[in-house]
Amino acid sequence: MHALTKNTAHTVADVSDTLKHARVAAGLTQSEIAKQLDVSRSWISQFERGQTKGVALARILDIAEALGVTISLDYEGAEEQPQGAVLPPETISPKGAVFHVRSGLDLVHQRQTVADAAQVAQPVELPELVEA
Repeated sequence: MHALTKNTAHTVADVSDTLKHARVAAGLTQSEIAKQLDVSRSWISQFERGQTKGVALARILDIAEALGVTISLDYEGAEEQPQGAVLPPETISPKGAVFHVRSGLDLVHQRQTVADAAQVAQPVELPELVEA
């Protein structure tokens, strides 16, 4: 079993708490994020307190995307297969329902969009990858 750390969550309540901290760090109100997601402010409040039941993973990913946060899921067996392999459902079992939550490039703190980040990114030439 993995230890619960700042970047690892084991339950949906842990994920919702982490997303709440990301929202606060981004300086966004519950009303602002609710408007972006077309949900009520009270639903956001309930989600952040872990009081929503049966929240779809798609909704959690929508919230994370709105906050510039990446969520990944680990499954046992997935690392043993070649990249791109499709595993039968019976070979996939959650590793203690572990979610990895991280903020990419601290965009949440800077309140930048991906387009803003792309503008400051410097192009890199990789001649070894260019076909002759």
